Amino acid sequence: RECLIGITKLEYPRSKLKVLMCIDGNSEDSLYMVEIFEKVMQDAGLRAVFFRWDYNYHELPENLDDDHNGVNLLEEMLAENQFICLMQAWGGKREVMYTAFKALGDSVDYVQVCDSDTVLDPYAMIELAWVLDTQPNSGAVGGDVKILNEGDSFISFLSSLRYWMAFNVERACQSYFGVVSCISGPLGLYRMRIVQEFLDLWSDQKFLGEVCTFGDDRHLTNRMLQMGHATKYTPRSICFTETP
Repeated sequence: RECLIGITKLEYPRSKLKVLMCIDGNSEDSLYMVEIFEKVMQDAGLRAVFFRWDYNYHELPENLDDDHNGVNLLEEMLAENQFICLMQAWGGKREVMYTAFKALGDSVDYVQVCDSDTVLDPYAMIELAWVLDTQPNSGAVGGDVKILNEGDSFISFLSSLRYWMAFNVERACQSYFGVVSCISGPLGLYRMRIVQEFLDLWSDQKFLGEVCTFGDDRHLTNRMLQMGHATKYTPRSICFTETP
């Protein structure tokens, strides 16, 4: 809920914003998240639509074409609406990210990723977009991820110190050379046109023959670098996330 509320408060032209919340799983137990999405959007005066998909892009039935397996309907819904909540067959975090990238295609210039436990600063989006707008050779940019609950325990306090070093020292240094090694999952912006060029390579990552289900943000960054595009970091874009 806090993540969605933060999104509705972004200082970014509303007419240029499209919000897609992807839920990994389409069972009855997950419907409460749809209700939260609709309530938050309604409270902000925004019209929300909902799509419940029986499949995902990698588990489509062979005997149905895109007119009957939900693919065309999903892509049309995304093209015609700004605030969409999608439930799809379970497949893991990378699968819902793939759905968002695939379904949106090149209909948007940039795509920002965000985790559900993340609270965005109102200026987070516009600061990320400014970097890509002014640096056409850059393919992705990440922001400063801070700990929301740093005072909860000694461990969370230590985590906040580690995060500060990781972003304000390590990534800041890497950004000077345009080679940030990981655009962190809670706050990152990518050029959609470039993402489409390596989308399947990123999605089908394997290790020792097994499909990878974690490390999606680092691999997405590595693919961007592999394509010859710079990856950057800006401390002006901020978000807060929870830690154990």
